[in-house]
Amino acid sequence: MIGIELFSGAGGMSVGARMAGIDIKLAVEIDRHAATTYALNYKNTTVLNQDIRELRTIPIKKTKEPTILLGGPPCQGF
Repeated sequence: MIGIELFSGAGGMSVGARMAGIDIKLAVEIDRHAATTYALNYKNTTVLNQDIRELRTIPIKKTKEPTILLGGPPCQGF
């Protein structure tokens, strides 16, 4: 299964997703530091360091494999 993660942070949700067999192909995170950390931890994932409101296309190959969309809750308040 292919995964796309929005509001990815440093990749905490991806740990569980990967353990469940999901191959995260794309992560989107606005915070520069979190996106850099994510990219260092997950070298095979494309990380977009941008505001989700500016995302117009999803830069991954189309496949017949099922795709899941993951979204992390904002953790700043916690």
